[in-house]
Amino acid sequence: MQSWHVGVSPWIIQDGNYGDFHLGQLSDFALEFYAPELRASPKGSPSALYMGAGKYQISAKVLKATKPMVLDFGIKAYSDQNSPLPKTSMAEGALYLGIDSYSYFEYHALRPTVPSLIYRWKIEEIQKQTAPLIQRGQILVEDETRLVTTPVQKTDAWHDEEVGLSVHYVLVCTLQSSTARRVRRLRNL
Repeated sequence: MQSWHVGVSPWIIQDGNYGDFHLGQLSDFALEFYAPELRASPKGSPSALYMGAGKYQISAKVLKATKPMVLDFGIKAYSDQNSPLPKTSMAEGALYLGIDSYSYFEYHALRPTVPSLIYRWKIEEIQKQTAPLIQRGQILVEDETRLVTTPVQKTDAWHDEEVGLSVHYVLVCTLQSSTARRVRRLRNL
């Protein structure tokens, strides 16, 4: 069984796309990634090295280059961006891995050109990450130098947020099956 560290922001739960997550829960979701600087890589095999806070250094095969871009780095995930590289090429770079907010299960799964991406997961650990918000230009951003990680039994998206504090969760999930589906069960166990 493979374990992956997957981020989830409280707003994704608050939107009603998922309920709060708890330890031991079985849940179905696709993985969405954000990778601002992918680059071409020499041919190699797909891999992912965990860097902390839901971030990975990856080597991946580009399965789909146009929106949504789909990569395989040991598991398949998508991004609502176009790939800077052509289909079947290899890519490398850093990415943030999170739970699909809604794009895949609402839209992309309906398109036959997009691979099946919903996997079954078991939630083994939940880390609540908090950090003060600081002003950077015109926006508030998380002060990464003051990040605090606390293990919790469950997410509490409606009550964990505080004014002036960034809250984020990282779920340590064990992949239950390497076969992906297009649809998720509406009720997670």
